[in-house]
Amino acid sequence: MPRAAILTSSVHPGDAVGHDTLLLAEELTGQGYQTGIFADNWAAGLTGVRHYHGLAAHLTAPDDLLIYQFALGWEEALRLLRSVPCRRVVRYHNVTPPHFFHRLDMNYALACFDGRRQIAAVVAAGCEHYLADSEFNRGELLEAGLDPRAATVAPPLHRVEQLLAADADEAVLDRFQDGRTNWLAVGRIAPNKGHALLIDAFARYRTHDPGARLLLAGGSDPRLEEYTAGLRRQAAALGVSDAVVFVGKVTESALKALYLAADVFVTASEHEGFCIPLVEAMAFKVPVVAYGTTAVPETLGGVGLVWDEPDPDLLAASVRKVVDDEALAVALGTAGWQRYRHQFHNDRTRQIIRAVLRGAA
Repeated sequence: MPRAAILTSSVHPGDAVGHDTLLLAEELTGQGYQTGIFADNWAAGLTGVRHYHGLAAHLTAPDDLLIYQFALGWEEALRLLRSVPCRRVVRYHNVTPPHFFHRLDMNYALACFDGRRQIAAVVAAGCEHYLADSEFNRGELLEAGLDPRAATVAPPLHRVEQLLAADADEAVLDRFQDGRTNWLAVGRIAPNKGHALLIDAFARYRTHDPGARLLLAGGSDPRLEEYTAGLRRQAAALGVSDAVVFVGKVTESALKALYLAADVFVTASEHEGFCIPLVEAMAFKVPVVAYGTTAVPETLGGVGLVWDEPDPDLLAASVRKVVDDEALAVALGTAGWQRYRHQFHNDRTRQIIRAVLRGAA
């Protein structure tokens, strides 16, 4: 039986790369591989993950397979990519540029700098194939010198179907399904996510709808606490601190409840390699308003109100249009759901991955 290894710096079920890693392992096992996940750190209680020091002993034959989850700088991964005696596939999830973090945490910024620098090195490793989450990510690989024939777009594997089937948290529904307008933003609290623009836009919208609420769902890194504190100060200065709710990291059932309570999903993120929450919003038929930068317009594919300028007035007016025009909201929600089913369902992504692995054999 051929062996497969997924190499990733960390495995945490609550994030996009973690979900992709675990589902990719299931897919490889289903294809007949003896599959292992190898990481530097992983969530407590997570079974089936081993330390990356054991990877070399796992991959010993030319028909074995290494898949590297490239999402940040990691010198050990480069060393292993260059040394294993088997087929190699890189799954590129993008690396956030360091300039977002310079003023907050230099170590965080340096990790991002190393990751951006290693894009060229990973391409130069000459792996058999490269899987990019989006055409935006694929373009970065091509800019680094990759032969276009060696790069394929395959969206991240996700747990949206499980989210749709989950029981919604009744307490969250009771709290937020109260007749007030709910803006929802999902994603970690980090500078590249554009929360400052979002709060600015929300404050302008609230002059039209004083009962509106902005729900910010996502975990925060202690190293970026000053960023979160700055957002709270901004909300207070704009007079909306009582309506901007930092929900924090949420359970699956709470996340479902938030999507059910949302009137509109809004993102002002400045850097995305794909953006899984957009897919979640589409699956729940929640209309989307977005600042369209990096991979955001590609992921949405025309099914939201997307603007190429970071203009808070434009975002606020767009949300007002969606909230006030029920027919538009339904049309956007339905179009999003159709895009999810046809473009981002895991079955389609699995077919792409299988075709790539056959070609890399």
